[in-house]
Amino acid sequence: MNDFVRSALAAIIVILAAVWAVALLTQTPPAHAAAVALLIGAGLTTYVLRKVPTAQGAPAFAFRDYDRFAALAIALGGGVVVAIALIWILYLVTSVRTTDTVRTIVGLPLIVVLGVTVLLIVIGLVAFSFKAIKLANPKEALGLPSGSVRAIIALMLLVVFSIMSIFLYNSLSVPPLRTLEHVTQSGLDDMSARVMIIRKQPEPAPASAAGAAAVYTVTFQEANGPAGDLAKQLIVMLGTLVTAVASFYFGASNVVSAQKALAGARAEANNGKMGGNGGDDGGGGGGGSPGGAEASGTPSNLLKLTAFHADVLTIPERINRAFLGHGMFLEYGPLRTLDRYATYGGGTATTLEEKAARFVKAMQDMHIASVWIQLFTASGTLDNGNGGTRELVAALKQANIACAGWGYCYSQNAATDGDLAKQLCNKYGIDAFIADVEPGNPVHGQPDQWQTQPFKNLMASLKSTFGKDNLGMSTFGNLNGHPDATAIYRLAIDDVSFFAPQIYWYKKTPVAYAKLCVDSFRQSGIGNPIIATVQSYWDADSSFPQASAEAQVKQFIGGYSDWGNIIGLNWYHAGHQNTVGSGAMSDDMITAIAAGRLDQKPYASPVPSETEALTA
Repeated sequence: MNDFVRSALAAIIVILAAVWAVALLTQTPPAHAAAVALLIGAGLTTYVLRKVPTAQGAPAFAFRDYDRFAALAIALGGGVVVAIALIWILYLVTSVRTTDTVRTIVGLPLIVVLGVTVLLIVIGLVAFSFKAIKLANPKEALGLPSGSVRAIIALMLLVVFSIMSIFLYNSLSVPPLRTLEHVTQSGLDDMSARVMIIRKQPEPAPASAAGAAAVYTVTFQEANGPAGDLAKQLIVMLGTLVTAVASFYFGASNVVSAQKALAGARAEANNGKMGGNGGDDGGGGGGGSPGGAEASGTPSNLLKLTAFHADVLTIPERINRAFLGHGMFLEYGPLRTLDRYATYGGGTATTLEEKAARFVKAMQDMHIASVWIQLFTASGTLDNGNGGTRELVAALKQANIACAGWGYCYSQNAATDGDLAKQLCNKYGIDAFIADVEPGNPVHGQPDQWQTQPFKNLMASLKSTFGKDNLGMSTFGNLNGHPDATAIYRLAIDDVSFFAPQIYWYKKTPVAYAKLCVDSFRQSGIGNPIIATVQSYWDADSSFPQASAEAQVKQFIGGYSDWGNIIGLNWYHAGHQNTVGSGAMSDDMITAIAAGRLDQKPYASPVPSETEALTA
């Protein structure tokens, strides 16, 4: 028996079993007879669709085919069962043998159920149609566009509201006529005060009752009374419910954008470390700003944010220009990065100043507007005085490239990292800082476990030093896979001017994954501006070689279009002594980034304040 015949036969059995069950219900009062019919049909269907062992060498019935044909049989058979059951119930309710009382009691629930069922059937047809024309999204419920389930629920409530409203209005708008016999004149007078008398017909007096008081057969109509008041209350409540649901649906659709294709994805691959190469003492994070209140009060290097196109944002009035536009993340101390650029442009630079100049030239070629320099890890300070930080900061300032410092903030160092950031930023004349916080990330062989109060204390210390305008936070990329981290990040909403998700796509589709990560912040109720930190490194040990990394960079540059949802984009990272096994920012990437002119993309639109001058 081939696959098609097998599935078709199973569907026919289900249909015949349903017809048999309905026939039994119409003939015999006990419902168990119909149940037996359905059980027999289900058993026969299971037998037909079973995976029959085949002779050695013969092709077996593939499990995926079994699933497909079983689903087809269930869909066809189940649909027929539902249709027949509904027709049978309608027949019983509308039958002449059914009393008006039964009709009234059963009619409304039945109509509501039928209305919702028909809506679901229509939705099912839409889903099948989308599948047939290849518009279905396998990552979404029913394969329909994101938000469709919420819309279906709203439509169901509208269906229920409409049906009940019409039913109540028709039931109560014209009260039924009633007849009462043998009503005396006094009774007639009493009724006139309470009901509307339509007709009164004198009854003939019997011969034996000559001279008796006249009696009447009265046809009257009752006022709505309590029933009418109840109907009004039901309509008000249903209207309120529908309004609330509709408002929630349309409000939520403004916050959650249409791309939720991977909303069920868990933690991103290899996102345990900030840069993939950062080691277990913290390889990703932020930098710092000068000491105390001077940082937040200094007008230089600040911009007024006048427009931002992402949904539902909490935007500071002013934001440090090191956080805007196209930038570069450095990993570990600058010396390792500067050595990578010693030969950039030809020849070999030997002094730190010359290497810094070569690095600046590469940044200018890529149209980089800001550089974030790592100042410390979970193990402590990176530059002991000879690591090139001072030389690099001087070269960047001379080239009018903004710079910020960053550090991996370890939970065990919560009491000291705030002071460390302040000390190092003051030392090197840096006025902006990014705190890298990664709850659960392995550090020294143990998860980095943040508690609420130590985290609040750290953020209070950093904010008091740098101010919100000069402070940001580097985070995991996709918050859907980090619920515990999300709870910690939400505590910093009012302390930082932005969040910088680490969007390290590895083998994922770069554009889709970047959108997913940005959307996950909005889903999580975080409305701060976003700076996307994207991947420019490779790691052969993770089966992500240099050629793959270069291809992913080019794909992102050519395909990403949601620039209005971010205020900046930084590359992680600028490279070191690159090898085949590991490295970052190859010459091929530099060429692609330079050609992409990411500095000209329509980021969220900050413009200089009229009263603030931009200085180096």
